[in-house]
Amino acid sequence: MRPKKNSISYTGPILGLVILSSLVGWGIATAEQRSPRLTLNTLKNSEYDTGEGTRKVRLRNGVFESGRPGGDYLHAEFEEAAFGDLNGDQVEDAAVIFWWSGGGTGAFVTLSAVINQDGKSHNIATQLIGDRVHVTSIGIKSGIIVIHMKDHGPGDGLARATVPKVVKYQLFRGKLKKTGEESRREPTKRN
Repeated sequence: MRPKKNSISYTGPILGLVILSSLVGWGIATAEQRSPRLTLNTLKNSEYDTGEGTRKVRLRNGVFESGRPGGDYLHAEFEEAAFGDLNGDQVEDAAVIFWWSGGGTGAFVTLSAVINQDGKSHNIATQLIGDRVHVTSIGIKSGIIVIHMKDHGPGDGLARATVPKVVKYQLFRGKLKKTGEESRREPTKRN
C-alpha cells in the first residue's frame, strides 16, 4: 500500500529532539565535571585565616600546631563543615568551623567561607564567632550560612556557654556579613 500524499512523517523532528536533549544533558554533565566537589578531606587539609588578620594555619588531617607555649604558640583544629553554593556560581562551596588558641585559656571559634576553585579550597573570608562558644550544627541554605550554637549569657563564665542561638551569615563582596541572630533562652526549670 502506498502512503497518502497528506501523510506527515514525525521521525525527523522526534529524532532531532532526542539529539538536542542529549546534547543539553551532556553540557550540564560537562559543567559539573569542570568543578570537582570539595570533600571533608580537602577541607581538613587546607589553609585558613585565623580571623585576626595576621596569622594563617594550614591544617593537616584537621590539626595545626606551631611554636612553643609561652612563645609564638598556635594550635588549631577543624570542627565541622557544611556544603552549598555561597557565591551563586552553581558550584558547591563550603563553610568551615574551626577553633584556634595561642596557648592561653581562649579557644576562638571561627567561621571560614571556602570557595571551590576547580576542586581546590580557597578561604575567601573568615569571621570570629566567639571565644569558647559551642557550635552544635552548621548548614548552608540558599547561600546563607546558618549556625546553631550555644553562646554565653549573663552570669555565664567563659568556660560555660548556655544560651542557644542561631546566627546567619552571607558572603557579600568577599566578606562574611551577619544577616541575622536569634537567641533562644531556654525556660528556667523549677524544683
